[in-house]
Amino acid sequence: MSFQLIKNKLTHIAHLLQPSCCNFCQQRQSEPICSSCLRELKENLNYRQCLICGRPHLSWVCQSCHTAGWAFDQTVALANETSRLVPCVKAFHLHGHIAQLAVIQYAWAIIKHPKMAPVDLIIPFPENLKVSQSRGFWSALELAKTWSKLSKSPYCRGLITASPHPLAQKKDVATHSFQMNVEIISTLPITNFRIAIILPYMHRPHQLHEIAKILKNYGARSVINWVLIRDSSKENM
Repeated sequence: MSFQLIKNKLTHIAHLLQPSCCNFCQQRQSEPICSSCLRELKENLNYRQCLICGRPHLSWVCQSCHTAGWAFDQTVALANETSRLVPCVKAFHLHGHIAQLAVIQYAWAIIKHPKMAPVDLIIPFPENLKVSQSRGFWSALELAKTWSKLSKSPYCRGLITASPHPLAQKKDVATHSFQMNVEIISTLPITNFRIAIILPYMHRPHQLHEIAKILKNYGARSVINWVLIRDSSKENM
């Protein structure tokens, strides 16, 4: 029996014994993403992002952010709209497939977490109750719980609340009026806090700007957006 044949048989046995499989290539192994697919994913994500808005851009700070004066300080995005991670995030955020969270967490932990600056508090992006009920969970809150353990930073689920804006006429216009929960802020002063806002998709910076402005009015030192998919295509619509 040749060496290659023995190697193939042992590899096949190892695949059968390992408890999981890669989300992309379906090869059996112990992690949600195999080493080969993870390497390809890292290569595909090797693009320059604007430090402030997170949009793919040739320079470190895009021209819009030079003049916009966003209240948030930075955006950390795991991927853009062309990434192969997009179907995973859509399955999780749009269709309620909670199992995809393990894949997303693994990709973030390997690709982004080692380079992350520490934060004092994580806040999930506010979401309409009906949307959460239709999905079965509040996706940003599930991310906040998971990322809290990963970064060893606490999360707060109700610090910022949102209500639909009266000028939002279309279903696809996500316009909100955000406000601070006065009951929580009385027991959790955020003066000099480094705060992370976590959300699955970032289409436009304006809502995050509004949230960051409120947080800084209450004394937050810095506000960083933690984003799974930075979809910059909708900014030109």
